[in-house]
Amino acid sequence: MQELDHQKTIDILNSIMEFELAGVVRYTHYSLMVTGPNRIPIVAFFKAQAAESLLHAQQVGEILTGLEGHPTLRIAPMEETFKHNVKDILQESLSHEKKALDMY
Repeated sequence: MQELDHQKTIDILNSIMEFELAGVVRYTHYSLMVTGPNRIPIVAFFKAQAAESLLHAQQVGEILTGLEGHPTLRIAPMEETFKHNVKDILQESLSHEKKALDMY
């Protein structure tokens, strides 16, 4: 059985936490940028995504603390495309989620 690299594990978990916290900001931003007659369910969707990202960040933080690590205060860098139609926002969201999956 392979030995756990404690510091590498903490570093990876902190990277995941930073990315999840960036997701909170990203999805909150998207929820505020949606306009139009079908706005309400789309806004609710992005608010739920923001809440889920926060929950994931909290869960990762708990694991970090359990490993005697120090949860980060940083968030991952985010690019602002200034494209706010629903299709573009959903494409950006899909890209963000694919990156998150790769991190795990």
